[in-house]
Amino acid sequence: MESALLTLWIDGVGGYGIWDKDSIEIGRTIESQTGISIQGELASRSIRIEKSAEDWMLYPIDNVFKSGERLILPHLLQHNDRLKLGEQVELLFERVNSWSSTAKLRILSRHRWSETMDGVLLLGQTCLLGPTPQANIQCREWKRNIVLFRKDTEWMIREANLSAATLPASSGQTAYERAVPLVVGKRVESTDFSMTLL
Repeated sequence: MESALLTLWIDGVGGYGIWDKDSIEIGRTIESQTGISIQGELASRSIRIEKSAEDWMLYPIDNVFKSGERLILPHLLQHNDRLKLGEQVELLFERVNSWSSTAKLRILSRHRWSETMDGVLLLGQTCLLGPTPQANIQCREWKRNIVLFRKDTEWMIREANLSAATLPASSGQTAYERAVPLVVGKRVESTDFSMTLL
């Protein structure tokens, strides 16, 4: 069975798991279609995170703590929520802007994801990459922001500040028509960045 997780490798920045389903489970032994495993001392199924409108809800399955308190009921995740799964595994939930439901999970403890990556993106409809603090993935050396967005069943990429006003009137193109599809295994390059979806 093929994994639901893809990896976006950004040269000079790192690799991030791409999860574009509305629900994910995290634990020690998770099937690749339903979630992601962590190499560490935690339950085989520890938490489930589900998208609820534009927010993300955490549903504890095993011992989960936030700020030292055990979570028993569903919890609305907020930017910079620090979670402890079991006794040792620590995660950070980051949602840096309110206009996109995309969030990022990073491991803070010495543990690692079962896949080689720096974090996991829980994708909404858009995801911002670039040098600004509002970017879901900080790419400090870039000169501009890039946005990933969903168009039907495809993920597309375009310059974030590209608008109809910046296109030549004679081009007859909209900003979205200038977007490039993000295809598995195909490298996307520009003057200041390059990335590959694996």
